[in-house]
Amino acid sequence: MKSAITIFWMTLILGCSDNPCIDLCQQYELYLDECGYGWSTVFSDEGWVTLDDCYDDYWEADSTVKGTCETDISEIQTLECF
Repeated sequence: MKSAITIFWMTLILGCSDNPCIDLCQQYELYLDECGYGWSTVFSDEGWVTLDDCYDDYWEADSTVKGTCETDISEIQTLECF
């Protein structure tokens, strides 16, 4: 978890906000925290167990993947807890 926090602060400090996929990972984290869900439960298909796994997959995303992330961000913001 320490790595995730470090990456989060590096993202803010270095201005990596030009990668919407990093923003998507942060939105996923907020959703999971609000609903009390776990990474491995919700994202088992992706094989993600922690926030770091999301960052690892998306840190160097190409333009096509970044476009998909931009779409996904608006969708994740509308998800509700069950």
